[in-house]
Amino acid sequence: KCFLAKFTTILFALRIYYHVLLYLHDLLHAGPIIVILTLMTLLYTIGLGDNTGAGSGIPSAYSVFNRGMRKIMGTVDGEELARQY
Repeated sequence: KCFLAKFTTILFALRIYYHVLLYLHDLLHAGPIIVILTLMTLLYTIGLGDNTGAGSGIPSAYSVFNRGMRKIMGTVDGEELARQY
């Protein structure tokens, strides 16, 4: 029942967004710009995944984003390559 309510709310919001987008496109001829701005806003607010960020406890593949520049297992850097050769 809760899933159905969420699904209905999302569909309703998408329909409103579609009609607002059509109206603004007719008024300003700015439909593609609004779609791009919407996608950028969603990217910066919702993000690409659930387990991202420093608060999740999952280390990033890029050590510069981890506390103390901690590297994950399997990381190869310049110093390690120099030691091998």
